[in-house]
Amino acid sequence: VLEFHAAFVAYLTASEQGDLPGADDALRRCDEDPGDVGQPLLRWRTAYLHEHRAFIDGRLEDAERSALEALRFGEIAGQPDAPGSCRAAARRRWS
Repeated sequence: VLEFHAAFVAYLTASEQGDLPGADDALRRCDEDPGDVGQPLLRWRTAYLHEHRAFIDGRLEDAERSALEALRFGEIAGQPDAPGSCRAAARRRWS
């Protein structure tokens, strides 16, 4: 779990600095950990990062797909702010 959170922060830092190769590497590390642990919260956060990364690239259909996945995992994890953090999914679901 600690490795996941380190990779999560590394992704956010790299993407904010425009280091997309670094962000992609951190995202790959995030992808490895949630399946091993089986925690919906980690799966929610990973799907959110995929939404974010797809949005950066302008892959809006992928961003929406990841947002819907993030929303699903967020709801499973009982996260009350899941709809707000999953922009595309929330917009589609309540419009």
